[in-house]
Amino acid sequence: MPIDIEPIEAYRDGYFELAGVGFSGYRDEIPLGVLGLDTGSAEVRDQDKPNPVGDGVLFGRDTLGGPTWAFDINTDAPDATSALAHASRLATAWRSGRDQTGVALPLTYHTGGRVRRVYGRPRRYSGPTPDLMTNKGKARITADFQCVDHLHYDEAQRSVTVRLVTDTSGGWVLPDQWPIDTLAGGQRQGVIDDVGGDATTPFRLQFTGPISAPWAAGPGWRVELPDLTLAYDQYVTVLTHPWALTVTRNDGANLAGALSPRTRLLQARMRPGKGEFTFGGIDPTNTATCTLSWRPAWHGL
Repeated sequence: MPIDIEPIEAYRDGYFELAGVGFSGYRDEIPLGVLGLDTGSAEVRDQDKPNPVGDGVLFGRDTLGGPTWAFDINTDAPDATSALAHASRLATAWRSGRDQTGVALPLTYHTGGRVRRVYGRPRRYSGPTPDLMTNKGKARITADFQCVDHLHYDEAQRSVTVRLVTDTSGGWVLPDQWPIDTLAGGQRQGVIDDVGGDATTPFRLQFTGPISAPWAAGPGWRVELPDLTLAYDQYVTVLTHPWALTVTRNDGANLAGALSPRTRLLQARMRPGKGEFTFGGIDPTNTATCTLSWRPAWHGL
């Protein structure tokens, strides 16, 4: 099954972007320069216990927090007026999302020919002061970005779309090659050549009607909406991202209550390597679709 990859605008290494505002580690046409960056480290939260009958400790399960990226930025402008204007644009971007519960913003970076993003919230922002450097157009800014997790995600999103076979007949997995897997009626399977990345990653599902009782499943996960019916002009989007565990219809209605009790969005992840997912439901018209979208996830830059 083909994988669609969104095009990426080609910036040089060292470029960052948050909420539409770019800043760079190079002296170029971008008037906001990164003088220094500390990407921090993810806090390790352990469940270790002292050995009650001997020396040492008994190791438990480790979980990771989200690191904080600390930026040291300056403006590259001819005078104080221009410097303050550029700093104001960055300040506006750094205040984005603060009034929205559960929203994580993407911070995109380019390094070593890679274009990836981390998700989180802009936090501390310390703007320019009326000193000599600001008056010369070289205003200094320090700003923190709190990551929601320790992972890095490809900027390019990948997706696979499959169409449901009719409920009254079986189907084949395409492309038509041996061995051919016969599927039950009302099911269709999508094959993914390579999920990408080196870490498990959350994903987005979009069920498009007309369909009743849609479901999708892959290795280690299953999402079911057993009591849901979608018309031909309706779709529902399911997000399994830790910061956005949502089920939303295209009219904005929250349908989280339509999930089956055995669906666990927080544990729904795609694994690196070759994969597949199966889509099912009731659709006599043979026009319903399911699109699975994701970004490969990485443990490092």
